[in-house]
Amino acid sequence: MKLQILYFCAFCIVLGACQKENPVIDPPEQETHFSILSSSSNFLSFYHDRDSVVFEDSLGNSLVLKVRASLGKNKTSSSYYYNVHVPGDTVIIESTDTYDYISLSDEEKKYSFNLYLEPVIYLIAPDFDHFNAVDALIIFLRQPSASIGEYSVFQKAIDLREYAEAKPFWDINITDPSRTFWGTTFFEVEHTDYHNPKALVYFNKTHGIIAFSDYDHKLWRLKL
Repeated sequence: MKLQILYFCAFCIVLGACQKENPVIDPPEQETHFSILSSSSNFLSFYHDRDSVVFEDSLGNSLVLKVRASLGKNKTSSSYYYNVHVPGDTVIIESTDTYDYISLSDEEKKYSFNLYLEPVIYLIAPDFDHFNAVDALIIFLRQPSASIGEYSVFQKAIDLREYAEAKPFWDINITDPSRTFWGTTFFEVEHTDYHNPKALVYFNKTHGIIAFSDYDHKLWRLKL
C-alpha cells in the first residue's frame, strides 16, 4: 500500500509539472462562426440537383451511386494549435461552422464517398493575434470490403481567403489539362498526390468525381 501511495504521489507531481510546462492560452477574441463562401459552395453544384450518378468500368458494367446533399449544415469544432507563443503552449479555438456535406453511395454500400466542403480554421502568422478560415474540399472513400475503412482520397483548397501562406500545405494536387477514360475526355482534371495512395479520385469542377480507382485498384469512370 505504501508503495502504491508513493507511485500515486509521483504521478501527481509529474502531472502537475506537465500542466505548468504546457499552459493553455486563451484564443484571440473575435467572431467564432465561419461559413463557407457562396462561391465555394458552388464548387459542388453538379450534385445539388441530382438524385444519382452512374459510373462504368472498362467492361461496361454500371455502378449507380445515390446522391444525398445536405447544404448549410452546422457543427461545433475544436481546433488545437501547439507551440504558438511559447514552447509547450496550446491555443484552443472553439467555433461553430457552416458547411456542405454530400454523400455518394450504392444501395449495397459497397462504395460510399463522403464529400465535405468546410471552413478549416487557421491562426494567422506571424503574430497569431487573429484567425480565419480556408474553404476546403475533402473527400473520403469508405469501402467495407477493405480493412482500412474510410480513407482520404482527395483534398483541395477552394478559397484561401486571407491566408495565402497555407497554399503550400494544400498545393499537393496534380492537374491535367485533359484526361480521357475509355473514349470520354474531361478537362482540368485534378487528383491528390498522396504517397502510397490506397485509392485515387479524379475530379473537376464541372462534373465532380469523374473517375476513381477503388481499394482493389479497379477503375470506374463517370457516365455522361
